[in-house]
Amino acid sequence: DTLFQSPRRRKPKRSVSGSDYHLPSLISEQSLPRHIQFVWHGVNDMANLYEFIASNVQWGEVDVRQAPFTRELILRHDNFQDSPVRPDEDLLSLHTLLEIFRKRGKSIKLDLKDGDPIIEDVIGAIRRAGMTADQVWFNANLARLGETGFRRLKAEFPNSIRQCSLDFLAPILISTPEKADDLLQLFSSWG
Repeated sequence: DTLFQSPRRRKPKRSVSGSDYHLPSLISEQSLPRHIQFVWHGVNDMANLYEFIASNVQWGEVDVRQAPFTRELILRHDNFQDSPVRPDEDLLSLHTLLEIFRKRGKSIKLDLKDGDPIIEDVIGAIRRAGMTADQVWFNANLARLGETGFRRLKAEFPNSIRQCSLDFLAPILISTPEKADDLLQLFSSWG
């Protein structure tokens, strides 16, 4: 639902309320400041891929894992231990998706679910597909990718977006802000 920063009684006449919005109809992606991006979440299967390709959203987010036994990079949110492959599940490969994104001029946000063990294969797939650094956005768990992984991504794709969740810093930020600042500086130095 709509969240308001001010009381509703002050709502301008031109504002809207409700629970579902087509954001690109309200503001174009080109009008957004660079630090704000629309991202189509979960382009992990053909149905979502077709919908994303038909949209005017530039960034598509995928969950990258290594398939058991084959080592192929595939798109899947759930891990294989907790959620084994279903007989009717058709796994989409990262290679196939990157080719489609490149041909359509789309940009990709890669959530590296398996962290550091897949980083070299991911870098190779991006290079082979001909994606440029400004078309690539990496997200990873800080502990799984680590300093070496983040530094590697920065070295290979210096103009890419690289991110990780730092939710664990919240209590440190409240209790000892200078320690949190030191940690943020450290993580920033990693890339």
